[in-house]
Amino acid sequence: MARALVFALSLLVLAAAVNARELHLPADIYDNAAGEWSVEVTSSFRLPLFGSVTFQNTTAVVNWQEEGAPVMIISRQSPDSSLSMAALADFLTRDGHELSYAVCGRQDNYLSTPQRPTQVAGMTMTYMVAYSGVPSRSLAGGTCDNTSERTVTIQALGEPFKPKSGKEWYMREALYTIDIIVDTINMEGTCVDMRGTGASNPVRENKKRPRKRRAHRTLRSGLVVSKADEMAAENGVVTLRFIRRSAAHQPWFLRHYTPIVFAATFITYRIVHSFCSARAAES
Repeated sequence: MARALVFALSLLVLAAAVNARELHLPADIYDNAAGEWSVEVTSSFRLPLFGSVTFQNTTAVVNWQEEGAPVMIISRQSPDSSLSMAALADFLTRDGHELSYAVCGRQDNYLSTPQRPTQVAGMTMTYMVAYSGVPSRSLAGGTCDNTSERTVTIQALGEPFKPKSGKEWYMREALYTIDIIVDTINMEGTCVDMRGTGASNPVRENKKRPRKRRAHRTLRSGLVVSKADEMAAENGVVTLRFIRRSAAHQPWFLRHYTPIVFAATFITYRIVHSFCSARAAES
């Protein structure tokens, strides 16, 4: 009986592993995304999906609000190798074909932001980093040449990345937003591709609903997709967005600034009051 139970559990684990698909993020973006995030994805293939994810180890699994949503496992990968977009297959192509992409460029920029709320007063610089890449229907990734259109964009915004101390890998909470944008207008087997050829797509027709019902669906979930994202999705742009939920890490003094000031003021008052009372009693 015990062996049968173990065998059944093994089959379940194997089935989950087969159905799960990975999304590779460039290593430096993943390494600076520690904490809890809200997730939303818009695509012309299906209604918007909302969920959450926590980055704390070498892999993270998205928890969707909708049952039956595609399993998405996110992990880190060196941008020098081929990166998988298999987790986005159901949002990108009508046949669910697993795609990959090659990173072809990286840009970063620093903006001076001295005016900040008290909670992040120490963050006087805002850091922006963006990767551009070429998708491919093979696992080898796209080719970065002058003829390849870079239709994969990964944009991240947050604090400047700090250099790693030592060789030990660990995650930081530097980033606040991450956008993964894939333009499928010239990609084979997408909804935009089918509209151009006049082919019918039962999947899209089943997923497409009147706007009233669509709006009701998003409002009922407590989240609403922006008009810009909705229009982009109708034009073949798939957007996967991460927005930080948990507050970024702060030094101990900043986290407890208010109670420390209150306690110091109260103690100082008591000391001065006791000293003055003692002097008055002596005189």
